[in-house]
Amino acid sequence: MKGGGLGEFGRIRRFFAPLAGPGGLALRDDAALIPCKAGQQFVVTVDAIVAGVHYLPDDPPDLVARKLLRVNLSDLAAMGARPRHYLLTTALPAAIGDDWVEKFAGGLAEDQRLYGIDLLGGDSVATDGPAVLSLTAIGEVAMGDESALAPLIGASGDPNEEVRSAAEEALANLRGAAESGTVRGVRDVRG
Repeated sequence: MKGGGLGEFGRIRRFFAPLAGPGGLALRDDAALIPCKAGQQFVVTVDAIVAGVHYLPDDPPDLVARKLLRVNLSDLAAMGARPRHYLLTTALPAAIGDDWVEKFAGGLAEDQRLYGIDLLGGDSVATDGPAVLSLTAIGEVAMGDESALAPLIGASGDPNEEVRSAAEEALANLRGAAESGTVRGVRDVRG
């Protein structure tokens, strides 16, 4: 696959602007607007994946995109948050062409429809190294809803252990949905 083609801004207009929600302002600005309902608070999480470390360079781009989104969705689920938006950063080598980016965006589009989340914006840069993809997911949870947060401060007293446990439970639920046919295209989504 060769780089070039549409270039950074052409790729944004063609592949990523169609994924933008209203707060993303059609990706024509360097910032986004995020309304929050009264009595709600945001839950924000970020993960990055690197070609050759977290996925194989020959993995299908749509599945790479879905993995990137789903590792973040599992973090939101562990907090009891409803997914709302995400920010995407791509650092791509010149060898990754427009066809790869189009398939990557297609994977994001599929999961956006499935999980009711939309793109607000992000950044795109070139790199001489391996592809690096980072996604920041934004969810919403009721303010002061101790029932949603209680599992994170459970009996062990170790919040990290409780978060890992809740995330594993969320992933197990996602895998169960895939096995039942409710969700398609799920592979191991652990980072």
